[in-house]
Amino acid sequence: ISAAVIGKTKGRKLLATGDAKAGQDVVMTKWAGTEGTAILAKEWEEGLCAYLSADELKNAQEMKNFLSVGNESVIAFEHGATAMHDATEGGILGAVWEVAECSGLGVDVFVENIPVKEETKKICEAMHIDYLRLISSGCMMIIVHPDREEAVMEAIRNVGVDVTRIGRVMEQGAPRVLIGKDGVVREIDPPESDELYKACIEELYPSNEAYRLNIANRNFTYLFVDDILFYQRPLKTKKSLIANCPYEEHVGIDKANGEEKKYG
Repeated sequence: ISAAVIGKTKGRKLLATGDAKAGQDVVMTKWAGTEGTAILAKEWEEGLCAYLSADELKNAQEMKNFLSVGNESVIAFEHGATAMHDATEGGILGAVWEVAECSGLGVDVFVENIPVKEETKKICEAMHIDYLRLISSGCMMIIVHPDREEAVMEAIRNVGVDVTRIGRVMEQGAPRVLIGKDGVVREIDPPESDELYKACIEELYPSNEAYRLNIANRNFTYLFVDDILFYQRPLKTKKSLIANCPYEEHVGIDKANGEEKKYG
């Protein structure tokens, strides 16, 4: 299902991703890799059984229940946040970079402050992916002045949502960096392909490293439209075979006997 949606703001009250100011704090809700953890735990459950207990897998799958950012976004807005951005594809680091880029500022982020579930760590370690760049829908990046930070965080916690300060917005021209527990500083790169995408192409093409590398910097739109639905069709250049795609099926009623029948 595809939709184009247009919304109106009430009284011109709009909070933009690019309204962060130097000296303000970066606060995030919930945990890194929230949605990605739920997806991977569900779709790769059989393989992950070797790395996680049954209870851990269940906990990971149930993270799908934490994907709404409605409560914290309303509260942050009401308590004086200056910018917000939900962490979707590209994960926590992708969202932080986008806030800094849109605001034209630098940012310092501290690894040890970023909350992450143990289940997420285990899944990402098993699948060799970075939870800091794993799709994190359900996590909201909130930029707020230090004087208002405690009020914002307390109000969000009061509705049962975890919230943590992870960094600070820096002045224009400053680098966008991730500071490790050991003090090592590395630059935060612009978001590319989400780690979930990398896990998918690894599963689809485990023995074709050259092709994986060729499509590594693409995205899910390319994977679904140009790869799975188009590239995978036998004799893809023969338009007469489009209706015979082996990856498509549907259920209908057989006119001859009125019974339900699967086509495809």
